[in-house]
Amino acid sequence: MLAAFIVYLPAATELGVMWQREFSNMSPILSGMIGAIIAGLISAAWLKRYPCELSKQAQKSLLKKYTSSINFCNAVFLAIMVAGIYLFKTEAIPNHWSWGLLLIGGALASPLVTLIVPIAGHSHKFSEAHAALAIKSYLPIRLQFFCLMLGLVMFIAGCVGLVVS
Repeated sequence: MLAAFIVYLPAATELGVMWQREFSNMSPILSGMIGAIIAGLISAAWLKRYPCELSKQAQKSLLKKYTSSINFCNAVFLAIMVAGIYLFKTEAIPNHWSWGLLLIGGALASPLVTLIVPIAGHSHKFSEAHAALAIKSYLPIRLQFFCLMLGLVMFIAGCVGLVVS
C-alpha cells in the first residue's frame, strides 16, 4: 500500500498544482456565482415582504397605471449598462474609475429621470411611480430610494472625477 502511494505521489502533486492553476482562473466565476446565490437568497427574503403598505388592489392599480413608465425605466437602465459594457470592451473610453462611476451611477439613477417623464400622455406623480417601481422590483420603497440616491451620488462623483482628471 505504501509503495502504491509513493508511485502515485508525483502524479498527485502535479494534479494539485494543475488544480490550483485552474482554480485561479475560475475564481472570478465562482465568486460571481456565490454572489448571485446570496443576492437570490436576499431577494427571496424580500419577496415575502410587500414594499409598501398598500392593499393588493391598490398595488395592482399602480402597476397597471405605471407599466409603460416602468418598462421605459428598465429599458433605459439596460441600454446604459449595455452601452457601458460595450464602450469598456471596445476600449472606446479609457479604463478609469470615473467612467465606471459615471456609467453605473447613471444606470442606477436613470429611474429618477425616467419616472418623472410622463409616458403616453398620462399625468402622474413621482411618488406613485416610484412606489410602482418598488412594487415591480419586489423591494422596500426605502431601499429602492437608497439605490436611486446611491446611483445619483455615483453619477455626480464620476462627473467630478472626469472634470478633475
